[in-house]
Order: sequence, then structure tokens, then C-alpha cells
Amino acid sequence: MSGIEQVFSGLTILFVILICGANANSDTNICIEATDNCPNEYIKLYFYTNKIKDDPVEISEDSIKTIQFEMASNLKILIHGVKGSRDDEFNKLLRNAYFSQGKYNIITIDYHPLATSLKCYDVAVRNLPIIAKCITQFLVAILEKHDQFQYVHAIGFSLGSQIAGLVGKLLKEKNKNLNRVTGLDPALPYFEYTWNNLDENSATVVDIIHTNCGFLGQVLPIGTVDFYANGAITQPGCADNKYWYFCSHAKSYMYYAESIYHGRTMSGFYATTSSSLNQLSFLGGFSSFPRLSILVGEYLDPEIKGVYSFITNDSPPYAQGNTRIQELIKRFLSYFK
Repeated sequence: MSGIEQVFSGLTILFVILICGANANSDTNICIEATDNCPNEYIKLYFYTNKIKDDPVEISEDSIKTIQFEMASNLKILIHGVKGSRDDEFNKLLRNAYFSQGKYNIITIDYHPLATSLKCYDVAVRNLPIIAKCITQFLVAILEKHDQFQYVHAIGFSLGSQIAGLVGKLLKEKNKNLNRVTGLDPALPYFEYTWNNLDENSATVVDIIHTNCGFLGQVLPIGTVDFYANGAITQPGCADNKYWYFCSHAKSYMYYAESIYHGRTMSGFYATTSSSLNQLSFLGGFSSFPRLSILVGEYLDPEIKGVYSFITNDSPPYAQGNTRIQELIKRFLSYFK
């Protein structure tokens, strides 16, 4: 598919989202608009550790008092997108990746009844403030009851990224703080240029992975650091997919999950500095400086800021590693042959 065809296709997708959402308003049995109360029957939080990864605890005002957290200083919060749930691919991939690497405390948010389908997207957006409010209320209670957490990290996909961004801002109003928010291809419709919830003020570190710019995901840099994968429009392995935009959108969390497995090794995802935002082209991708390699994903250096690009393979393992460092090592070793 050519760049021009992608642009027109993207406009069609956004048009369908807006029209379907408008039609959905007339059928409240399908698209639920949440009442402004917390706890809320449509917004659930589930707590996982390595020991209870298959039998999570539903978080409530009572269970917070008795939850047995792992003796780890970090807390991960996972927030899905439209059509998602606590056991969707996004959540399963990330939870499995974390638990394979060590002991973690993970809270998965499930607001599926409020965002069941794409045709309910505009209703889901209207529900976003109450979803964020209820999540914040529980997190404040947890952080006040359990003082072990020194690092709180929220990871959101699509609309979940926008929710995570707002949670970070609401926590600040309560004198709490998210140490990091990771936005995985943050949702575009209704947000860019209007009332973006996720930005550099949402947490101390806000890292963004863009994979479907201009269609389902946002275009402009919004974090303390933004990474654009493969030109950030169509991802490798998705071009021939009928639903290439959904395929490309989902690659954001697939790349992130894989980054957890790679750790801080040279086999992970590495990005190069982009010279400026102007280097982003819907038809040609990025031009970049090849001199600097930055690790992308879970093990990001929190001091890194700016706009970066990286490339991936079209199937797992997606990461191509730090090819520049690997090449230097090969050259160094060649001198001793």
C-alpha cells in the first residue's frame, strides 16, 4: 500500500470511528455511559503476583487491607484499550513477560463494559475521566496503606495510555506520584490537538512508543521521550494484512513485551537520535543520526529525553539488537585473527 493510499485509508478509519460512535449513542444497552461514582461496577482492578498469576485478587476497599504484596519495591499498573479486558493479549503478554523475569506486583485494570467495541469509542472517551478517577482512588488507598513501593509504573495501550496519563495527573493532586508512564501507541481520535491526557506532566518519566501514527495512534511527540518504530505508520509484517492499522497499532505492546525478555542486553531494541521532528514523514519515515544507540522499552534509561527512531524485524524476535555495537565488536575481534 502506497503512502497516499495509507493517508486516505486512515481518514476513512477515523470517519468510521466518529460515525459509528455517534450512532452508538442511541443504544445505551450496547454502549454504557458510566455514572460518576467510585467504586464503580464497571471498573475493576485485579492484583497479580507470581504466586497468584492464575488466580488474581479483585481489589476492593476491604481487600486492600489484607492483600499480600510481594516484597518488591515496584508496582506495575496495566491499562488496556478499547475492546480489551484483563485477559486480552496486551495484558497476558506483559504479565507473562514480567513474571518470567522475577517477582512483580501487577495491577491490571479492567473497564471492558465501558469500551466493548470500536463503535462505542466516543462513549468510552466520555467514560475516561471516571475510569481514571476510580483507578486513582484505589491507588491512593494502596500507596497509603503499603509504603513499600518506591517505583510505580503505569503502562497503557491505546486509550489505556490516555487513561494512564490522566491517572498520573490526578495522583499529583493527591500528593502522590507515578514514577513512569509508558504509552503504547496512545489513542489519536479526539485527543491530538484537543484535550490530550497523556503528556510529559503525567509522571517523572513518560516514554511513548509510536507504531500507527495518524490512524489509530498519535503523531506528535508527547512524552519526555518518544520512540517511532519503523517510520511509525505501518509495521513490518502488517502491510499485507486487511486490518493493517490494527496490526500496526498492536505491535506497540508486542515490542514492549519482548523488551522485558531482552533485559539490558545488546539483543534488545535500540534507537537512534532523530535530527528533528521534521524528519517524520508519512511517506518516507525518519532520517536519523547513526551515532547514538538508546535502549527502548522496559529498561529505558530514565535520563534519556528527545525523539528517536528504531527498526524491527517483521516477526518475533522483533528486536534487531544494537547492530552498531555488534559491528564494532566484530571489527575489534577481526584484528586478532
